[in-house]
Amino acid sequence: MRFKIRNFGPIVDADLKLGMLNVFTGGNSVGKSYIHYLIWCLMSTEPNFSEILSLASDKAREYLKSREPTKLKEFVIEFFERFDTIWKNAIIEQLKDTFVVNELSELILVGEQESIIDISNDKGSMNIVFRILPGGLEIGKLDRIISYLDEKLGIDRVGEMNKLSITIDGEEIYSIPVEEKVDELAVKFASTIPHIYDSILDGFIMYSSTYILPDGRAGLLRARETLLYYLLSVRERVFMNSVDRSFIRDLEALSPLIKCKKIAALSSFLERKLGVYYKLGREPPRYTVKIQVHREKTVELPLVRAPSGIRELAPLVYLMKHALEGGDILFIEEPEAHLHPDAQSIVVRTLAGLTNEQVRILMTTHSIHVLDELSNLLRLAKLSPDEKMKLGYNEWEGVSPDIVRVYHVRLDGRVKEVKASDEGLDETGLDEVVGEIARLHASVERRFYGSRA
Repeated sequence: MRFKIRNFGPIVDADLKLGMLNVFTGGNSVGKSYIHYLIWCLMSTEPNFSEILSLASDKAREYLKSREPTKLKEFVIEFFERFDTIWKNAIIEQLKDTFVVNELSELILVGEQESIIDISNDKGSMNIVFRILPGGLEIGKLDRIISYLDEKLGIDRVGEMNKLSITIDGEEIYSIPVEEKVDELAVKFASTIPHIYDSILDGFIMYSSTYILPDGRAGLLRARETLLYYLLSVRERVFMNSVDRSFIRDLEALSPLIKCKKIAALSSFLERKLGVYYKLGREPPRYTVKIQVHREKTVELPLVRAPSGIRELAPLVYLMKHALEGGDILFIEEPEAHLHPDAQSIVVRTLAGLTNEQVRILMTTHSIHVLDELSNLLRLAKLSPDEKMKLGYNEWEGVSPDIVRVYHVRLDGRVKEVKASDEGLDETGLDEVVGEIARLHASVERRFYGSRA
């Protein structure tokens, strides 16, 4: 999937092809979070479900009368013809709520007349274009997508089975059992849409299964009970932007049951390496942590009393144990926050491990240690399991450059891709900053010792 962003917030120009492991780096106030939150908005916004189901119900009713598979194709094409009304209002409200603006025009780069967000497949041949104008949001017509689906989308009844097979250009992407009740069949019809998105836009799906871990999560967790009290009990409206609200909501919805054993095993790897063990209970305090303070001594605390670095990591661990599964997308701001460099490396290794379980990662960072460990994992992928074990790594560790995308957001608002190869990452903007600081320190050191001579 590909995002072209122009004149949005501080971003002048960005052309982003997403992989499974995506990193946005750069200085303060350059726009990393703008990119991060924009992609999250577009992949998490809830559509107008009532309009979708109304359309699906009409076509399902017609199908049950005629038994013509083409009724499902008609539904899909009409969905994209109505894209504007199905998504527009929801996207407007989500953007306003996420970026805390009264009017969308506040998101246009100062001095420019419009912002453009172009979402496409990797080749750019199929796309959805959003324009933010002084008067609001405009969504471009999806003529290319509709024409392509009209030509390439096939719906066929499967043998004697009561099932419809959905193909694009002859390749099956999904199938649905045919229900005999209109409401149930309408839901099945609607369930085809994410698979259509996925196929024609190389993985982009609006209203994906996303989780977001924002900046300041340690503080949000410490204030969690107070926030919940005000949100649930106080009559006056308490404002919280959609990012923080989604973060709190997802944590409160967690069940103590393990969601995916392989991903939970990765959380155990993180806990074991850091000597910190997280537990989610049913009764208050729901969130607790056991900290290894000495070889033979541990202390158990409510999470609100834990050190800031441990609170920062808590949401990641809880999601890994109780929410994440293959196909989900995890957005995480500055996973290195409040952590020692050793712990930062362990977190990067864990996040890279999540991609092995088909969890897509998008993260921002200011840390050279995060990028150094990512370079290390790129090189590690070429080593044998025995060599990895001798170096203190696990057999599963290492990432292919094919899945890694690193983007450096520059001060001028332009975004540059940092090449990833099996030799590691090319030099990034952070490397340049570290080099400048090192040269400055060396100059001070020379002057200091020269003055003492």
